[in-house]
Amino acid sequence: MGLGQSWTDPFSNHTNITNVGVSHQLDDLVGVGTTPLELLLPLMHESSHHWCFLSTVGNTISAINSRLRQQAVERIETAASSDVPLIQGYVASKVATEMLRPISEGIALTMEFDSVSQDSNFISRPFLGVGRAFAPGYALDPAMAAMPTNAALTSARMSPRGVDRRLNVYADRLDAEGNGYLLGYLSARSMMRSLWCASSRLIKEADLCASYLRTYIYGDWELVDLLLERDVEEIRFANAIREYISNRLWDVTHVTEAQIELFETLAAEERPLADPQWAVALRYDADKAARGQRRLEALAEKLESLRLPDHPELAELYAGLILVDREISKARPRVYLGGDDVTIQVEHGECTVRLEGRTLLASVPTDAEDGVATGSIDVYYDSQALDARRYVHICSEQQGTIAFVIAGPDLSGAAVHDFSPLYSAHTVRELSAVYDSLVAQAVASGHAGVAVAHFARGLPDVCQSLYLDVATRFIDVRSRAQVVETLSRGACARSFATTRTLPRRRR
Repeated sequence: MGLGQSWTDPFSNHTNITNVGVSHQLDDLVGVGTTPLELLLPLMHESSHHWCFLSTVGNTISAINSRLRQQAVERIETAASSDVPLIQGYVASKVATEMLRPISEGIALTMEFDSVSQDSNFISRPFLGVGRAFAPGYALDPAMAAMPTNAALTSARMSPRGVDRRLNVYADRLDAEGNGYLLGYLSARSMMRSLWCASSRLIKEADLCASYLRTYIYGDWELVDLLLERDVEEIRFANAIREYISNRLWDVTHVTEAQIELFETLAAEERPLADPQWAVALRYDADKAARGQRRLEALAEKLESLRLPDHPELAELYAGLILVDREISKARPRVYLGGDDVTIQVEHGECTVRLEGRTLLASVPTDAEDGVATGSIDVYYDSQALDARRYVHICSEQQGTIAFVIAGPDLSGAAVHDFSPLYSAHTVRELSAVYDSLVAQAVASGHAGVAVAHFARGLPDVCQSLYLDVATRFIDVRSRAQVVETLSRGACARSFATTRTLPRRRR
């Protein structure tokens, strides 16, 4: 399983974990402690990306993208309307996503390779998710989940497949020709080392340490305030975001032990993100944070107030956008475990799901009409829930949702969940791509399209330079250039007995 084959989309937060075979693993995927061990590290990696994107900053970028799609459709209706808000929203989304991409990768790799929980009162959502999947009998109690989850992770990391995944990262190049794995991982580890200097306890509490780092970056309401600023010229706006994130990466060296302890308390108690104590723990400006919260609330109101135009074709386009964005919004907290194309037979109020002649599910209650149709089956779990239930969505190409099954051992008294998809995960991705193409066209034809495109092309080099400095922060300045040159030649790869080739990074 190549490291670069699985992926998580920052906007929809849809995860894709390779080598999940629903046809022979469905029972294992919906059970507690029964998920195949070979999926542990990929699940930890992608659920950590999912965790980063399901955050204050991640949700804001997703909301900006939703508004961008609305504005792109509006420009079709009214070609003469100003494109300034659209361009500014695009700049906010593009610059923030690119500038945060390496640290997101670094946090995911750190969680995959290094996360462990000893005696902290707080356990991260990815760690709990892995506990539910791989730690039978303990998954519902966070404190009890730590020991078996630590053991499962250790076993997976020492397996041939686990060693191979780590070596793939070490074999990456550190320069712009690399895939970003080694650069992101070393940057995250360097920032964690800064946190160790503040609190040596974090050396043995890697889950807590990575959690602080993730929330320090992705729980930053001051960054939200900046991303929703609109009274500024586009290139100046892009530079302001770049400079803020750069300063934020360096400011981690000033985090104190008291701030880390406060974070642990707030996180363990699940304090509301609007609590002003978060500003103290995460070192951001409380007044700007409050303004950012108001700006995000205003954006949410705009997203909900989209009106349908009189023109029939445009009304259909708008209506489709509303449905797709609502599907994405509902699904963002859910981690997608896997799915497949299936045959669905409905008869007398029950459906049977078959894949390649094998019956996956039978006697599932449904209100759908009788008949046989092609469709899909998708399996999720709720990353925010503390229980072990799974969601199984059965969807027909002809009728839409056929059934939505809540599976798991702890369902007594459970109400039907509000997440009931209209479309399959694959259909949502296809429809979403149509609206994303409209955004790209609108930006390219906008008044600042050329300048913004030029700036965007230079972002990878800007990120490369910034994260190289972060990654090598603790290397003596006299030997730093030589170390960077060595790693940029992919020298680590030559120390392995076999040649390892990484797939290109998704951009």
